[in-house]
Amino acid sequence: MPKISEEVRAARRAHILDAARACFLTRGFHQTSMDDILRAADVSAGAAYRYFAGKGEIIEAVAGETVTGLTSRIESMAAEDPPPNLPDVMRRLVHLIDDVADDSGRLALIVWGEAQTDPVIGELARGELLRLRRVLQSLVAQSEPGNNATPESAAAVVYSLLAGFLVQRRVIGSADAEAYAATAAALVSDL
Repeated sequence: MPKISEEVRAARRAHILDAARACFLTRGFHQTSMDDILRAADVSAGAAYRYFAGKGEIIEAVAGETVTGLTSRIESMAAEDPPPNLPDVMRRLVHLIDDVADDSGRLALIVWGEAQTDPVIGELARGELLRLRRVLQSLVAQSEPGNNATPESAAAVVYSLLAGFLVQRRVIGSADAEAYAATAAALVSDL
């Protein structure tokens, strides 16, 4: 039997994850069965089990991709030269959250919920949230915070404003990104 290339393996694995992600967006982690994922990916159980030990491993992979995606986008902002000021960062981050709120944002909330009861997802989410706060600390430090705010405490506030926007956008559905961004920028301008 001919061996498949790493590119083909990666593509097949990504295809299964894409199908699982679509299922999770519709039904959540626990209401989605392995059969649902197999049907959505149009693969046999044997094919899926070549890439994943089971649904738990698929959940972990989707959760990992979800929580790392946003941080990676924010890291690119921290690498800008010159670095953006904190109010501009806040505006841009709120709009970034608004842009990803429908799919990645919904999955992020599912992951955050699952992090409360699943130790593997919990550790993954905790590690990524700490990474995100470190990136936010870097952005805050580059903005030279005043008023006795440390980069650590200011980053925690910025993170809370972003998480709060995502929750309002997903749960209430009526969050006005532009108004929220302007207000959040004004709030952090004093940090």
